[in-house]
Amino acid sequence: MEHTDFIEQIRIHSEAMRAAALKAGPDARVPTCPDWTVQKLVAHQARAQAWAADNLTAGLVDVRPDFPPAPRDWAELHAWWVTEQERLIGLLVDKGRTAPAWAFGMTLAEPGAMWARRMAHEVAIHRLDAEHALYEVAGGVDPGRELRFEPRFAADGIEEALVMAQVFREHEQRTEQGTILFHAADAGLAVVLTLAPGQVAKVGPVQGSGTDTDAVVAGTADAIYRRLWNRPNTAVVTGNAALLDRLGTP
Repeated sequence: MEHTDFIEQIRIHSEAMRAAALKAGPDARVPTCPDWTVQKLVAHQARAQAWAADNLTAGLVDVRPDFPPAPRDWAELHAWWVTEQERLIGLLVDKGRTAPAWAFGMTLAEPGAMWARRMAHEVAIHRLDAEHALYEVAGGVDPGRELRFEPRFAADGIEEALVMAQVFREHEQRTEQGTILFHAADAGLAVVLTLAPGQVAKVGPVQGSGTDTDAVVAGTADAIYRRLWNRPNTAVVTGNAALLDRLGTP
């Protein structure tokens, strides 16, 4: 997917999330994030987009900006979110793929591209959370059955989640060992995650037939994408499922 595609996904899912959140109301429970209300969900997403924008504004590859506070008033929070979303999109458009920015400790040729991709998937998943909250309050469209992410976007999200989950756990002492095949036929996706004690997990292509992995996660790209984020899904896991449970999410 291109840089412009991710920017468009940020806009699409931010607007859909905002519509669902406003209809559900700030006090609605978020069933996919049991400890959160819709207000907490929105505050998290608004802060994430503001923080990404701060990273791009600072343009410092070695300095991690502080996570900004969010307004406590619901109306003020909503207005701030809109402002920060548009600021983020404007920066991604104006500065482009190669914009210098802190990138979770990674050394990248295109930090701006990483932030566009990261924020597109961040808001897509939290849009799903807002839709689940709305469905619990008011019924209507069931996000588990009637909302589907486009296969190409979901497949990209699978690979992004696998990579970023390992970046976020880079300093942990990993003890798991094994291989997991992720296969989404609708998107033509087949990748293997290799886990080894004391090492950063590696994502790579299938070697040979791919039938000798320790676990397999199969289904549509949408289903596997949701499974990696621990959201309700229809992905089928066979083999050593415990390997998948210990992966964590971005």
